[in-house]
Amino acid sequence: MRQRNQYGEIDVLQLLLIIWRKRVLVFVCTVLTGTLGTLHYFGTSDIYSAEVAIQVGIEKKNILSLEDLYSFGAKNNEYYGTQIELIKSRKLLEGVVNDLNLTAPVLDERPISSVQTWAYETYKAYLIKYLPYIKEYAPFLISYLVERPNDVKDNWSQTQVTKKLQEMVSAFHKSNSEFIVVTVKSYSPVLSTRIVNSIANTYIAYHFEARQTANAAASAWLMSELAIIKQDVMQAEQDLQDFSDTEDLVDIQGVMGLKAEELKELAKQQTELSQTIEERKIQYQTMINAKQPLDLLDTISIEPLSALDKAQTALSNAEADLLEISLKYGPKHPKHIFANENVENALAQLNEQISSFVKQKKVELLTEQEKLNKLQKQFDIVKNEVQQLTKLESQFLQKKREVAVHQELHDTLLKRLQESQIVGGLDQEFATVFDYALVDDSQTTSKRHILLVLSAVPGFIIGMLLSLFFGLLSQKIWTAEELKRFLDIPVLANLPKIRNKKNHSRKRPYYQFTQDRLYLESIHTLRTRLLANYNSARIISVTSAMPEEGKSTIALHLSEAFSDLEKVLIIDADLRRPSVTKMLGLSDNHPGLSDVLAREAKLSECIIRNSEQGFDILSAGQSLQNSNSLLSSTMMPKLLNSLTKYYDRIIIETAPLYLFSDAEAVSKLVDGVVFVVKAEETLKKDIKSGVEILDRIGANILGTILNQSSIAKNSHRYQSYSYINGSVKGRSNRLSKQLLLRKPS
Repeated sequence: MRQRNQYGEIDVLQLLLIIWRKRVLVFVCTVLTGTLGTLHYFGTSDIYSAEVAIQVGIEKKNILSLEDLYSFGAKNNEYYGTQIELIKSRKLLEGVVNDLNLTAPVLDERPISSVQTWAYETYKAYLIKYLPYIKEYAPFLISYLVERPNDVKDNWSQTQVTKKLQEMVSAFHKSNSEFIVVTVKSYSPVLSTRIVNSIANTYIAYHFEARQTANAAASAWLMSELAIIKQDVMQAEQDLQDFSDTEDLVDIQGVMGLKAEELKELAKQQTELSQTIEERKIQYQTMINAKQPLDLLDTISIEPLSALDKAQTALSNAEADLLEISLKYGPKHPKHIFANENVENALAQLNEQISSFVKQKKVELLTEQEKLNKLQKQFDIVKNEVQQLTKLESQFLQKKREVAVHQELHDTLLKRLQESQIVGGLDQEFATVFDYALVDDSQTTSKRHILLVLSAVPGFIIGMLLSLFFGLLSQKIWTAEELKRFLDIPVLANLPKIRNKKNHSRKRPYYQFTQDRLYLESIHTLRTRLLANYNSARIISVTSAMPEEGKSTIALHLSEAFSDLEKVLIIDADLRRPSVTKMLGLSDNHPGLSDVLAREAKLSECIIRNSEQGFDILSAGQSLQNSNSLLSSTMMPKLLNSLTKYYDRIIIETAPLYLFSDAEAVSKLVDGVVFVVKAEETLKKDIKSGVEILDRIGANILGTILNQSSIAKNSHRYQSYSYINGSVKGRSNRLSKQLLLRKPS
């Protein structure tokens, strides 16, 4: 579908030509959107916006209040979003509606332009003029045109007015600041300013009332809670006193200290006694395990001057005396016997003392064991007393803590209550407005001036796109290049548009040949190409696929062009609709081709000498129904052969190929066929069908002619020729004189 040149690139010129062909469509679309833009401009009014910046969440330094319990001081996106929704809420805007006494007509009131006034007056005038006819023929229109009910907007409820106001209000948070910018748009700058300032004041008043209400509610709640907690404090103190009296607790901490020291001392004594008992047990066990009493003397410690020590000393002395006597006397000596008896007595005494010592140690061990048992019992008693005192102390401290907690909560709430009462009397602002909106600062946000200027642009673009769309989808031929690409047949000529004129003078009726210089130049170019490339084609048929494509005009002008150089005969072979015959003003009763083929007239009687244009004419003759049978008869080729003896060039104009088979019969007999296509009219399928018919019968197609081409006239390069005093430079003088002087009288 895209237009490309021979190198495969998009041909911009061809696209522009396609748009130029549909320039009317572009113009209509441009005018249409421009008209809509103009109607929109005069049918709408300017919209004025006024804005005010509100600083929210103002913090008073060095002031603590109960309000810290609430999230009034939060500064995050959710917080500012909440405030914006509050500003646009219906509840707050209802206060604005009441404050300004707004109604629907006030919100919708807009200035009336002069054009709207003119339109209204015109409508009114026509309505008064045609009102009687409307009442007579279309009474049902009266209720819509004249008897209109009261404006529904006058009866709008406050809710509907508030919703309408919501549509006019917008707000946003100014980044990196505490400001919320509120904007109101309306048809009046004064109204926009009044509304936006009222919104700011209503918003501030709303927060002030909300804070006052919150403080009052909090104070009431604190006072009620304070009374309850006071009762709790008194009850806790009474429980503590009752517990102390019941348990007879005078100085529980001091008693606990004494008992702890006593328990510690008992534990110490018990430990020392246990160690002593263990030592005595070991010593006693050693005594019991001794085989001889005397063996104990080495394992026990003997106290000096004790009975055991004396017995041991006496034994030692007796043994010493016995040893001394044994040195002097024999065993039977009385002294030796006496000394021996003393040793035995001393030994017996020592054994007796040792036995007594062991018994004494056993008694001491049992005594200490008994003492240890008593200490253990006393320790257990003191321990139980300490445990009991610990429980009492825990209960006492718990009671004491309850009193402290209730007292602390009581003091905290009392402090908050006092702060709330102090801060409640201060005029603390949550939000403020530094600069209120002014009427002079209001700005118009309407873009209707720009839309008016740019309204024609979309139509122009749409028109061009539609032109390209329909042009690329078109099934018609517009240019010679397109025709050549479509058929792959040489284009012999690209003829511009001309207007054929017929002279209806009664003296000499004839076809008035065109004097259009571009057309004549194109005809001579066609003649030159035929002479240069197809000079041997003496009999040339001019045909087309459909009627009204200009083949008769081309045949006449081509005959005239050839007549400058050769002897030419033009034959009107369209026996059904003899266009050449009629164009030249010849009589239908004059014998012609059909009469010759039917052998009803001689050839010499049928040929007309046209000295004015320089070529001879063989008209169609009488109209017959069996024209195809005549053209297909053996007489037709014989006629053409005989005519070639007298004429250098024979031009035959035939019937359309697509409608009748007459042209097929002629095209088979001629030396070459020139196929005519009317630009911007003939469909491609018809062109293709006509060429296929010629190919099927084996006709020699010399080339095609694009007729009535507007592009040919616009793009014709005629700059190399200049017309001065009726002469044409660049051509032979003989041809130029014949071309310019041959004018019908």
